[in-house]
Amino acid sequence: MNHNFISAMLQEYTLKNLAMLQMQEYLHHFQSFQAPVQPEKVPPALVLTPRKGGARDLTWREEEDTILLAYVKNHGPKNWSKIAKKLNIEIYTGCDYRRGKHCRERWFNHLDPNLKSKSYTESDWTLEEDELLQDLHRKHGNAWSKIAKCITGRTENSVRNRWNSLNKKQVKNPINKQEKSENNNTEPAEVNQGFVEDTFKLE
Repeated sequence: MNHNFISAMLQEYTLKNLAMLQMQEYLHHFQSFQAPVQPEKVPPALVLTPRKGGARDLTWREEEDTILLAYVKNHGPKNWSKIAKKLNIEIYTGCDYRRGKHCRERWFNHLDPNLKSKSYTESDWTLEEDELLQDLHRKHGNAWSKIAKCITGRTENSVRNRWNSLNKKQVKNPINKQEKSENNNTEPAEVNQGFVEDTFKLE
């Protein structure tokens, strides 16, 4: 066999092997830079909506209210972090959606059977409650949760709304200082008028 022919065959074989090795190396390099597998997306019904202040908000479900009511009935309105964990496991398959704060607000502002009104109306408030609210506000300021605990059946939202309503009434009906001043000067004015009349009589 011709020596040159054998040399050409070996060279061709070598080039083919080299090309194959280069291709394998390229494929390996390409796979190492592939995008990571994306995690499973949360169903649209469970997507959280950002709320002002950075807190997360999610519409409460009937099943959640049922679990929350049963828990409070058995254990009382406390240990909110435990009920939040229970809701996350049973409703949201372990995802951290509910916090203890959310459960507490849901109970005291919506589910507590001792609430006097589900929605705020001015006619619900008595004069005694208004006076108590004013006294508590002078003592605690805008600490609405602390004030609500002292007024039976009133939520944080209701006491805040009532306070704002009372303040608006005071702004619309300010005290007329000029009229008050004139009323205070009525008696001296009558004395001066009498003095003038007596003076004319003497003349």
